[in-house]
Formats: sequence, C-alpha cells, structure tokens
Amino acid sequence: MNKLALSLFCVFWLSPAYAAERILALAPHVCESLFAIGAADQVVGVVDYCDFPEEAKSKAQLGAFHHINVEAALALKPTLVITTDTNTAAIRALSDLGVKVALSAPNSVDGVMQDILFLGALTGHTSDAEALVAQMQQQLAKIRAETANLSVPTFYEVWHQPLYTIGSKAFIHDVMKQMGMRNVFADAHMDSLRIPMEVALAAKPEVVVVPTEKRDVEARELFWKQWLGDDVMVLRANPDLLHRPGPRLIEGMRALLLQWQEKTAERVTVKAL
Repeated sequence: MNKLALSLFCVFWLSPAYAAERILALAPHVCESLFAIGAADQVVGVVDYCDFPEEAKSKAQLGAFHHINVEAALALKPTLVITTDTNTAAIRALSDLGVKVALSAPNSVDGVMQDILFLGALTGHTSDAEALVAQMQQQLAKIRAETANLSVPTFYEVWHQPLYTIGSKAFIHDVMKQMGMRNVFADAHMDSLRIPMEVALAAKPEVVVVPTEKRDVEARELFWKQWLGDDVMVLRANPDLLHRPGPRLIEGMRALLLQWQEKTAERVTVKAL
C-alpha cells in the first residue's frame, strides 16, 4: 500500500465522520467494550449472549453469531459490523451490500487493551478508550506484581464430558500465564484439545480451574480431589468475565486470584493448627 492509499485509508476509517456509524456488535465482548467507552448509542444490533450491561439487552437481537438474520440486520441500516470472524456467509453478504467490516478478536490480555483502543478510534471515543485502558493496565500491573514469582502447574477444564482443556493458542492460556499459572498442556499448539483422564492426571496439576457454566461445580471439585488428592486446589472461574476478551477481564482475573489467595491462606492456617 503506497503512502497516499494508506493516508486515505486512515482518513476514511478514523475520521470524526466515521464516529457516527450504525454498528452491529456481533460478539459479547464487542458489545461490552462499546458500552464501556461510551459508544452505546451507535450500537443498533447485537447477537445472543450480549447481556452486559443491562442496557445491551434493549438492542435489536439478531440471533446467534454464525447464523444472524441478514434481512433483520439490514433493516437496522448498519454502516459497520464488528465481528470475531469475517469468513461467514452473513458477514460476506453484509460486506457485499456495502456494510463495512471490522475484526475484533484479541487473543491475549495485552491484545484486549489494544482492541479497546482500536474500537475507540473506530467510534470517535479515543479518549474514553484510553482512560479505560489506563485503568485496566494499572489493575493488571498489580496482579502481575503479586504473582511475579509464581509458575504453578494448572489444568483448565474447558469441558468435562468428554474432558477438554486449553492449548497454548487459547486466549485463556495467556490469562493464566499473567496470573502465575502454568498451563500443563502449553506444549499443545492449539486452542483446545480432548484429554484422556490418565494424561490429565500424569500432568500433575496443583491447581484445577473449573468454569461455572453448565456443570455441577461442587461435583467437579469432589471429582478432582478424588483423583488428584486433597492437596489439589480447585478454583471456580466466572466465564462471563474470563472468557470474554473485553473490559471486565481484569475484574475476572482479580476475582480468580483472590479466590486462589484465600484458599492458599486457609490451607496454611489449617496446616499450622
């Protein structure tokens, strides 16, 4: 791309006029980020699970991300769609009809910050995005400082029937790393993988993280203690906070870390008695 073309591209995408877009937010984290930076009025349509903040539920619902109702979407007269995947039939149809498409798919904690800044530039809310990111970075710095010397072998239970965990390409892999948790399957260069139980046990995790969605978490804790012993620490993760690469991520990390610290303190107290 030559300098002239690049300049025109930047003017087109980042000019103040672009801030008046009518946006389809096709992922929960996109919706949360846009609301958090003050761009809620530009959002005209959302998809399933765009449930935070409460006001997001009042936006037009377009169905599941991979199967949005294109006719309903077009009826909203969108000028911009922000999505995690540009290679779907619906996105291609919208693009062919002149709707601009922007990709929002951060895959690391630092990437979340950059994505929020990107969305701020897209919507004309640069200063709001910068203020939010500065706050998140400050909170993240505290988490990193508290866990700087830790590298605790950790198993993240994506699903239990059958058993799935994360590889090194998963977003959660980096989240864990930032908190001093070492993914015991970091050598698997993929997002997720199915794991035989004996292989999970052989990895000898000291911490098991279990998301609280669609499972009996208490039963899962008993299960892991049965197989790994009472010394294994089972933590509960809020997927709405940790799985969404948006503005509440650091809140989710802090909550998980606090739970970890409290359980560690309880264990030390018990051993001292």
